[in-house]
Amino acid sequence: MGIDQARAFHIRPRPPVPKAKVVLRKGIRRINGSRNREFQKLANRAGNTEATDLSNFGLNVPNGNKIIAKLEFQNVPTNSHYDRIYPYLFWCWERTGISPETHDVIETSSGNATPAFANVAKRLGYSAYCVLPNEISELRRGMSKKEGGIVVVSDPEKDGLGVVGASKRQWKELVGRIKERKGNPKMKQLMSINHSQVSESLVPMRILVDEVLETMLGRIVDCIDCFVGVAGNGTTLYGIGSEMKTVFEDLKIIALEPRQQAALHRIKYPDAKIREDGEKLTEIIMPGSGAQGIEFPHLEASAELVDRVRLVEAGEWVNAREKFEACSGIALGHTSAASLMVAMEYAQQVENQVIFTIFYDLLERY
Repeated sequence: MGIDQARAFHIRPRPPVPKAKVVLRKGIRRINGSRNREFQKLANRAGNTEATDLSNFGLNVPNGNKIIAKLEFQNVPTNSHYDRIYPYLFWCWERTGISPETHDVIETSSGNATPAFANVAKRLGYSAYCVLPNEISELRRGMSKKEGGIVVVSDPEKDGLGVVGASKRQWKELVGRIKERKGNPKMKQLMSINHSQVSESLVPMRILVDEVLETMLGRIVDCIDCFVGVAGNGTTLYGIGSEMKTVFEDLKIIALEPRQQAALHRIKYPDAKIREDGEKLTEIIMPGSGAQGIEFPHLEASAELVDRVRLVEAGEWVNAREKFEACSGIALGHTSAASLMVAMEYAQQVENQVIFTIFYDLLERY
């Protein structure tokens, strides 16, 4: 597919998400008036982040390659790509009938998603419960509290560690509310927004791709040869990767994830041995990573999409972060620095290619 065809296909007029025309099915309601305008404001805060050639920061990329990074830490208000996702998710859920008058909302994550979730929920009038793993730092717990979230921390003995433990605790909160409502039917229902499980989360990621193509294709680059993305729960990896693949059929996709949380690796390479039996997860080294024991549909779909999975050791990205900070003055967070490290590795192996990656966060979030 040529440049003009790609631009015609992807850089097409697309109305802002809340104002998109839809065919209302039975049980789906229309959001009108001031409520729709509020959704529009929330959706318009995020997006249009900078996509830049890292050589502009003085980074020396080998073999005539270019590394293009989408600076998602520029999103407003919580400096995360989740600022794109939650306005659309809440809009979708409200079309099914939930409202602040009848529902509280709950979400779980490793600490990346819940600040944006809490911020949007508060703006819309919901009480927002943020369920986090026990081993999450006080800094990350505070980020969700700052945005108005009610933080609930999993019990490592009763629930387990990591995102699995947080998910079990969320289930207990949901079941507990159902039981409470039997004795008090006027109590609000508790609704799981469930960003990692629903296809609606992919829509903002596809819009992100539109931004990249609109600002860069035919101007800064003529194509994208490789996408380096964090596996996580699969939302960004599959949302961005599958959309780019429709434009660039030969696109190579490299996923990365921590060896301790090798969820995608186990799906793609089920017979591979990753670590000795008995090794336990004691910390979340790259927040936003997937988790074994939880079915993530977008991660499952990513297994067929990606060309390979690069397992990352704890702290392996420090050198890449320090080099980039020295030339740019920007201190990347663990996930962003690991993405840069893998992109630079690939640049050592190829020539004259364009490598695209996401800078998710900064070191100040850790």
